Amino acid sequence: MELRLDGLNITVEDPYVQENDVFVDFEFDTLEGGEVKFYLKVYVGKEEYDCRFSMRIIYIVDTENEIFDEEYIMVKKAVQMISESMIEIIIVLDSLIKRSQERLN
Repeated sequence: MELRLDGLNITVEDPYVQENDVFVDFEFDTLEGGEVKFYLKVYVGKEEYDCRFSMRIIYIVDTENEIFDEEYIMVKKAVQMISESMIEIIIVLDSLIKRSQERLN
């Protein structure tokens, strides 16, 4: 399976929120050619409505025509791949937001 980032939108909500919980909602669509498009809404902070920043991410997973007995097996494998990439993005963005906030203070 191959993963590629297809879209990223970042919104700084409240940089003063100190909590570091991560909330993720996702949906997916099966495309032609063995590709699956994942739409993620990610919130970092206390909760969805009280967060430091939010992101909307689109990933395309190419299953390379791998055959899965059950759809949930494909989703589980794709989510594992997506999680690694998403965590890297969160770490970088969170660091940038915190440093920017420190400079303003």
